[in-house]
Amino acid sequence: FGFAASLLGEALWWLAAGRTRRQPVRLRPIIIQAMETGIQALPIVTILAATIGLMLAIQGIYTLRTFGAESRVTLGIALSTVREFSPLITGILVAGRSGSALAARLGTMRINQEIDALSVMGISPVRFLVVPPLVAMVVMMPLMTLWADLVSLLAAGLYVSAQLQTSLAAYGDELL
Repeated sequence: FGFAASLLGEALWWLAAGRTRRQPVRLRPIIIQAMETGIQALPIVTILAATIGLMLAIQGIYTLRTFGAESRVTLGIALSTVREFSPLITGILVAGRSGSALAARLGTMRINQEIDALSVMGISPVRFLVVPPLVAMVVMMPLMTLWADLVSLLAAGLYVSAQLQTSLAAYGDELL
């Protein structure tokens, strides 16, 4: 925990004070990291979010049908998707896919002594290797979670409207 806190503190320091030391964090590496961690992960986030939405709709309708309350399934889907499943699935995917790729890249750089070479050249490895992915993840995680919410709710809405013979607009009105 101490090393993680120290690394976070140093990354935030470079983000705030890098310009005064003539080593600002550049926008281009942040955009590249945002593409790698966020945009390229959207297909798998979309597939898993749609699957979660469908499963919640199927289980919700099946469970509530025994009580004759299947028309109330929309509230359960909306609350469980937005509060629990979309952030959880997005976090697991980003940690598993993008986090492991970043760790592998940093490990390879450590073995090849590229991180030591950055230090010898006077370039902070934290500024160069940690801050861009950190900023990219801070920006992309809420956006990907919002995308997962929308996809999951849409997939659930398509199933609910087909099963309960209602329109997608009625489902949308119940969500709001």
